[in-house]
Order: sequence, then structure tokens, then C-alpha cells
Amino acid sequence: MKNLVWKYDSLPHALICGGTGGGKTYFLLTIIEALLRTNADLYILDPKNADLADLGTVMDNVYHTKDDMIDCVNTFYEGMVARSEEMKLHPNYRTGENYAYLGLAPQFLIFDEYVAFLEILTTKESTALLSQLKKIVMLGRQAGYFLIVACQRPDAKYFGDGIRDNFNFRVGLTKELQDLNADTIRTDIPTSVTVTNVLVWNVEQSGMDDFTVAYEVDQQVKEGEQTQAVTEKYTVTVHVDKDGAMVITQNPTLAPAVQKSKYEPKVQEADVSVSSDTVKDATAFLETFFKLYPTTTEKELAYYVKDGVLAPVSGDYVFSELVNPVFTKDGDNLKVSVSVKYLDNKSKMTQISQYELVLHKDDNWKIIE
Repeated sequence: MKNLVWKYDSLPHALICGGTGGGKTYFLLTIIEALLRTNADLYILDPKNADLADLGTVMDNVYHTKDDMIDCVNTFYEGMVARSEEMKLHPNYRTGENYAYLGLAPQFLIFDEYVAFLEILTTKESTALLSQLKKIVMLGRQAGYFLIVACQRPDAKYFGDGIRDNFNFRVGLTKELQDLNADTIRTDIPTSVTVTNVLVWNVEQSGMDDFTVAYEVDQQVKEGEQTQAVTEKYTVTVHVDKDGAMVITQNPTLAPAVQKSKYEPKVQEADVSVSSDTVKDATAFLETFFKLYPTTTEKELAYYVKDGVLAPVSGDYVFSELVNPVFTKDGDNLKVSVSVKYLDNKSKMTQISQYELVLHKDDNWKIIE
């Protein structure tokens, strides 16, 4: 089994194309779900006030009105310029290294129905917006500012001065699938659907350049006054060419429900040979470390962690507590199994991360594995 990976540092900016009902929104939601598992900051624009706009109930920086969207693009561009200048002043700055080397978080501007939005702008507004987007596409990679655009037809007139060629990651539906999906949006049934969650369960290589993706979509379906929760499982096939560009070659196809395993992991028990003073001392170290961890740089992390065992996350998280740390002796070292509870300031959700660590103490405690 292999995962499908978008290396956005080397293939910056994504262009996603396909007709109505062709799966662009689901694909965007899959990307968003994956990025939310990283330290990336997301800015989402949905001019049709549809599925992506609904994310505004659980996320910041989601916009659907014309003025708010234009302001967001301008703010995103200004952030890129400011970061580029700040990087030059960073004490760890080195020529040729990018934002990630300095421990900075990537920034993504996700623009659904891009062409439809340009059509509602005046000529002056459209020219100004294209100018900002061109500069983001041309200059954003080094600073970690990336653009993801979805549209039905990527005509050159909507991508001025050849910026379309600078979208290095491209995904599209084949013409056959676009024709197949042309009549899937029913106008005779007065329903509305809101996607509430997308879970990618499995990505498996199914050919030399083909991958089968199994995923689950949770939706709220409203028909008249009735609303019901609906969960469906699908598979799609994605073809990846030699340049890393992708195209969906199989329509989202109904799949069997994912069966829950009966496996129960063995509960780890505390080692009674570890003294209470050692437990207290190590716990205090872990609390201090995990309070600082979300904002520590690579240089600062070296004080607590050996040889980059844990990488910087640069996230907006507030430490809450350690949950059930279990310590066991390992020679001169101390193993710990621990869950760490954070408040995610972006999603306003409680996030629990699980760690299996090895600690060693000379003068001070240090995470060595």
C-alpha cells in the first residue's frame, strides 16, 4: 500500500478542474481535511455560499461575500510580503532555505468556483484581483504561501499573464466523467445538502500510475422541513502522471461500509519500580515541554529533544493537561506513554495527541526517542 502525497513545497499551487457534479468540492474537502491535520493555516473562499462556506461554523477565515473575499485575497498577499521581509531578518535565515527551515507554518488560500467569482467582478476589481493572485503564485513558494483554485474550465482569460502554467499540481475529471455527471444534479427534487465531514480511510496503489481512494462523506440532507444525517462510502480512482499531475478516472462509486475492528490495544501498566519522585519530576518536565511545544522553533526544541526526534509544529494550540502518563523503566532511560490535551484556537476544538517517548536525564530531562 502507498499513500498519495502532494509535496507542495516542490509542486506549489493546485488547480482543480471539472464540470458541475464532477467531485471538485469533495476533492477540496479531502484536501482541507488533510491540511487540518498539519500546522497549516487555511483561508477559504466560496462565492456560491455552498458546502465550503458551511465550514465557517467550525473554522475561522471562511468567506463567501464579494467584499470579504477581495479583502481576504489582499490580506493573504500582504501576509506573504510581510513574511518574506521577516524571513530575511530571522537569526536562522540562510540563502536558499524556505519558510519550513525557519519553522514557519504554510499558508493556503483555497478558492472554490474561481471563474464564477471573476464573472461577478467589475473590470477594475477583476484586474486588481488577478494582479494579487499572480504575485502570490509567482512569489509565494519561498514564503510558504500557496494557492488552491477550483473551477469548471481553466480558460486562459481567467489566468492572466500565463500564471496558469505556474500551478504545478493539477487535478481534473476526464471528459468522459464530466459527460457522465452532467445530469446528476436534480432540479425536480427540492433538496439541499451540506457536507459535514470527509474521512479518507485508505489510499492503495491499483496500477502502475493509478491509486484507489476509499473515503466516507457525512452529509445533512434537507428536503422541505425534514433534515436527516446521511453517511455514504465511496471509492474513486486517481491517475498520477510523471509530472505529479492528477486526474480522477473513475466516478465516486458506492462502496461497502467500513467494518469496525474488534481489536482492543493492550492497556499499558505503570512500572512500580519507578519511584514517585521520578514520576513527579518527569511529569513536570513533560508539562513544561508540551506547554512550549506548539510555538518552539527548531533551535529552541534542541534543548528538550535529541537529534530532531520531534519536529516543530508551529500551531496555535493551548496546552490543557497530560492524560494518564504511564512510566516504565528502560535501562537508564524512562519510557512514557502519554496523551496530551490541547485547545486548537483555529477550530476551537479539543485536540488530543498520543505519544510514546523515551526520556533520559543527565543534568536535565531530554526526549531521546
